[in-house]
Amino acid sequence: TKEIVQDGVDGFLFENVCECASLMEKMVENRDISKIVLQAQKKAKELFSEENYRDKILSIYRKVM
Repeated sequence: TKEIVQDGVDGFLFENVCECASLMEKMVENRDISKIVLQAQKKAKELFSEENYRDKILSIYRKVM
């Protein structure tokens, strides 16, 4: 979603199917997207890893107790 993805930094944003298809074509043609892929993987691990989620939940529990 656009709240999470930084266009061209750690993913790509698009408004419709045609834009999505165009971006996919560019990605196939331009194999030098490894930086964006690595950034996307890093962000996903930071935001959605089990460890991160656990730490956030524990923090909430500690505040409530």
